[in-house]
Formats: sequence, C-alpha cells, structure tokens
Amino acid sequence: MGQHGPMDRLLENIAWGLLLVWWGLSFIPHFLPNGLDAAGTGIIVLGVCLARRLMDLPVRWYALGFGILTLVWGVLDMGRSVLHLDYRPPVLAILLALAGILILIAALRSSTKSSGGHTPTT
Repeated sequence: MGQHGPMDRLLENIAWGLLLVWWGLSFIPHFLPNGLDAAGTGIIVLGVCLARRLMDLPVRWYALGFGILTLVWGVLDMGRSVLHLDYRPPVLAILLALAGILILIAALRSSTKSSGGHTPTT
C-alpha cells in the first residue's frame, strides 16, 4: 500500500459503499431506463479515480478502464431504451472483449519494460 495506505483504504471503502447503495437502489425502481445502473457504476468509479488524481494518489488503470467501459455500456443501453430501438447490440460482450484487449496490451507493455525492451539472445 505504501505511504498512502490509510487514504487508499478510505477511498476503497467509500467506493464500495457508494456502489452497493447505488446497485441496491437501481434494482428497486423498474421505471428507470435500462443502462442507468451501469452508467451510475461508471460515474462512481470514475469519480473515485478523479478523487485519487486530485489527492496525488496513483490512479489504478484497471479502475479507470472499468469506469469508462461501464459508463459507455450504460449510455449505449440507455440510448437504445430511450430511443426504443429494436436492435440490441451485444454491448457487454464487446466491452468485455475490449477490456481483455486492454489488459493484454498492458501486460505486454509491462513485460517489455521489465526486460528493458530487449529480447534475449540465445
């Protein structure tokens, strides 16, 4: 955790508390547009990322990516619901594939940096 351990824990607890309250509330009223739960989740996660940035704490790239993906998913789902579109694209499948691609790219970049950018010779 490093020198910012208590602040990390505080932000994590606040994030989980907000997410659980949001998810609980978003399941109750069925008159809300589809996608609002995902969009709200994205907003909460991105808000925590912003708070980390403003407090000079490292922003976790996977949290940032998750926040962006869930916000996009929610907005697309809400747009489909509000516009009464019959076509339902596989948004979750697309976003999961994109998340996997981002994780793979980050892993490859990390392994390249740790090896000094050189491939070993035999």
